[in-house]
Amino acid sequence: MAIPPISKAGTYYLWPGIQPTDGSGVLQSVLDGQTGGWWIATGWFGTPSLRWGNGFSTKAGDTVKFKYVKVDSDWVTTLEKADTSTTAKNSFDL
Repeated sequence: MAIPPISKAGTYYLWPGIQPTDGSGVLQSVLDGQTGGWWIATGWFGTPSLRWGNGFSTKAGDTVKFKYVKVDSDWVTTLEKADTSTTAKNSFDL
């Protein structure tokens, strides 16, 4: 995903995610612009709770790769900022 420019602080969200067929929630990597800069992290929004994993700051022009892999009952998510060593890996038991 190419990170877009942000003109000013506000409620901006851009998120790729997956949703189970039972509608219990969404596993999503959220690009959040509330502070005037971008922050990206992965979390589970739904039942039983809202859980967020590790994330990192990013900026316009960066490219962030995201990967979701099912391992037994866990979804393992990885965010990686291209051309850097910045990553955030999380596991969600869903």
